Amino acid sequence: MAGSYGARFKAIDDKLQELKCLPALVQQLSDKVAVFIQERELARQRNKDHTEHHRPSTWAGEYQPPTRFIRMEFPRFQRSDVIGWIQECERYFELEGIPDNERVQLARKNLDEKGYIWDLAFMEEKQGLAVSWLEYTHALRVRFGSPYDSPMADVKRLYQTGSLDGYKDDYKKGQDSYIEGVSCSPSDL
Repeated sequence: MAGSYGARFKAIDDKLQELKCLPALVQQLSDKVAVFIQERELARQRNKDHTEHHRPSTWAGEYQPPTRFIRMEFPRFQRSDVIGWIQECERYFELEGIPDNERVQLARKNLDEKGYIWDLAFMEEKQGLAVSWLEYTHALRVRFGSPYDSPMADVKRLYQTGSLDGYKDDYKKGQDSYIEGVSCSPSDL
């Protein structure tokens, strides 16, 4: 019987020794957590500093709602409605914040086969010089637009047949098309 008490006392003594080590283990874990928190805060601060120094100028203190929750697809080239395609592209550029110097390259990637062939010839003609979005869209209109398409003529012919809002939308669309580039229609000459 004395042996069984001895074994019990030995087991209790071993457990007490383990418990005596716990404060040291807790302190080690506490130190590691403190270092982790400090490193995380430093990383956040570096990221915040980087973001503040690299914000676009349009962020001048005004609220910018997030647009990355809904991923927009770039419009596919439509030879049948070049002006409409250009307007959709410009809306995409505005909503996605695409800078002017990247617009032509992005549009070039979304041309159909005939558009691609035209683009190769057009860019070869430019001999590697940078092409502005305005110059590119003007060339697209000349190549793929109808020679009788005239945004100004469309605005002149416009009259209200439905709602006032519908008329305003049609007027704005025609006005924007005319402003975007020089019309090459015989009706405007």
